[in-house]
Amino acid sequence: MKPAQEHFKALIDSFWHKDEKIPMASIEGLERIIEGTASAGQLLNHLNDTNAHRALFENKVDKEDGKGLSSNDYTDEEKRTNETNAKKRVVGLTVTGDVTKTLTITLADGETIQATFDDKDTLPENVADIKLNSLMFDKGTGVLTGQRSDGTPLTVNLDGRYALIDHTHSWKDIKDKPAVERREEQGVVHYDIDGIGRITVLEERALLEKIQRRTMAIEVNSSTTLNSQNVGRVLKSTSSSDITIDLSEMPNNALLSVVKAEVGNITFTGKTIIGDSSITGAKGSTASLLIHGDEVIVNVNNR
Repeated sequence: MKPAQEHFKALIDSFWHKDEKIPMASIEGLERIIEGTASAGQLLNHLNDTNAHRALFENKVDKEDGKGLSSNDYTDEEKRTNETNAKKRVVGLTVTGDVTKTLTITLADGETIQATFDDKDTLPENVADIKLNSLMFDKGTGVLTGQRSDGTPLTVNLDGRYALIDHTHSWKDIKDKPAVERREEQGVVHYDIDGIGRITVLEERALLEKIQRRTMAIEVNSSTTLNSQNVGRVLKSTSSSDITIDLSEMPNNALLSVVKAEVGNITFTGKTIIGDSSITGAKGSTASLLIHGDEVIVNVNNR
C-alpha cells in the first residue's frame, strides 16, 4: 500500500528544524532527570557560603592545636621523626683549636655535632703591638705612604679625592658635571642646573641699581595704584593738582611714607581708612601708613 498524503505530512511534522526551539514537555524523561536538581540561585548561595562544608571538615579531620595540618596528614614514620627532632635542643656550643677550628654543638639528649674550619686571618696576641712607624704624604702626587712596626708598607693614592695644595680646579676640570643653562633677564642671571634646580644671581651692577632704587623716593604726579613693589618706600607727590593713591593691592603689614612736595592734596582709597584719609596741608606735609588687613592706619602731619 502506497503512503497517502497524510502520511507524508505526519513524517515531515515529526522533524524539528535546527533553529526551532524544542518545548521541554516534548522531551521524554527530561522532567525526571532534572527532578531534585538545585536551582542556579541555590548553587550560587552554596558557593558563597563559607560554612557550607564546615560540618563535613570537622567530622573528617581531627585537628591538632597549634598545627595547620591534621595528624592524619603525617605517616607514622614522620610522626616519630618530628617527635625525636622536637627533643633535640641545643644546650652547648664550643670552639676549639688554633688555626684549624672545631665547632662542637651539644644537644639535650647528649648527642654532639661537629664541624671544622680554618682561621684565615690570625691576629697577633696583642693587637696593640701593631704600630705605625712612619706616615708621609706627597702633596704633589696625592699619595699617602707609611710603614707598620712589623715592616708592612702602606700606600694609599688619594689623588682626585681632594684639592691638592697650590692647585686650583675650574668648572671645566670637573668630569660628569650636570648640564647648566645660563639665562640673563634685566641684570638677573638664572643658572638652571640639571638634576639640582635653579640658582638666581644678581649681577653687581643690577644689585647696586636695585639698592639705589630702594633708597630713593618714588615720585608720583598723578593718581596711582600701589602694590607690593612699593612696600617700605617713601612716596613723593609732585602734583600741583589733587591726586588719589589706591592702596587696595598693598599687602598686609606693609609700611609706607608719603611726602607732599607740591600743593596738590593727596587722598587715600582702596581700603578702610583709620585716621585722616587725605593730606591737605602745605608743602612738606607728611603721612605714615600701616596696612592692617583691609584697613589702613594713617597718621597725617599737616603743615
